[in-house]
Amino acid sequence: WLLALGVTGVAAVVAASPIGFAGPVASVLGAVLLASGFVGVRFLRRPRSGKAFEMLAGVWTLGLYLMLGVVPLVWKMFL
Repeated sequence: WLLALGVTGVAAVVAASPIGFAGPVASVLGAVLLASGFVGVRFLRRPRSGKAFEMLAGVWTLGLYLMLGVVPLVWKMFL
């Protein structure tokens, strides 16, 4: 799961480079990836429900789409 997030994060940063938005994309997705790592380690230490994985997967998807589409567009319009 973390490997898939990491690979899509790298792809997102590469995709954001031509529009000059690689830094913000890396920052936001890096923060979510870090949180995902903590959740993963916590789960390995004490397996419980996978609800946290579901929530973070949704946050990752939403963050990815927003950071590659809506946020750069709005950023360029107002700045």
